[in-house]
Amino acid sequence: MSNFAMAVDIGGTFTDVVLRGSDGRTFVDKTLTTPAAPLDGVRTGVRQLLSKAGVQPSEITAPIVHATTLITNSLIEGKIGRAGIVTTAGFGDTMLIRDEHRYDMYDLQIEFPTPPVPRDRVVEITERVNPLGEVVESPSAADLEAVTSALREARVEAVGIDGPADGLWFDERGRLYVSSVEHHAIRVRDGERFYTLLRDKQLVWPDTFSQGADGTLYVTDSRIPDMNWFDPQSPIALPTRLYAIRGR
Repeated sequence: MSNFAMAVDIGGTFTDVVLRGSDGRTFVDKTLTTPAAPLDGVRTGVRQLLSKAGVQPSEITAPIVHATTLITNSLIEGKIGRAGIVTTAGFGDTMLIRDEHRYDMYDLQIEFPTPPVPRDRVVEITERVNPLGEVVESPSAADLEAVTSALREARVEAVGIDGPADGLWFDERGRLYVSSVEHHAIRVRDGERFYTLLRDKQLVWPDTFSQGADGTLYVTDSRIPDMNWFDPQSPIALPTRLYAIRGR
């Protein structure tokens, strides 16, 4: 019996599924994406492909690789909710200023894309933290009330909050943590540096980051390959592991 690996790509129009066996056999199938419930299209494509290949779900022994362009498409097309951002006073123009890098350095009339959150929905608040993440100045009750009123008047539907994120996370020093399912790794971008913090085969689907009061980084690892998540009869609960990383 051959062992198989599977990859799923949810596109704006089609969902593609690829199945490759350890003996080199490769099977490909395509189905329409179901935007309202993307997993429905995935289930359809997977069932079609397994039937076409004559393969049982139990024969898929490698981690299932997943990719999607749905979020990118939404950003490009502007099909997102009315989001708002609350930021430290003095940093309201950060998304307009960007990092001053030009994707065409010789174009003197270069035009950058419009930020996903317009300036009139970016609200500043007086507060400060130092480079160690320690609070230097806390916002007052009046400041918080003013921010709430501004967001309400702007009819904001979502507010960006610094907290747990799915696959991406910034710490208090501005370092970006990125999970890499393909490489079983957690990588960090620190300024212009990009390095691997942790690589371990036991990391199957690292997705959510959070930080404890003592600075410990906690990472949840969804055990997607451990259950038949394409089967609508399978349990709703997803097996998950929690990793603690100290001394970053």
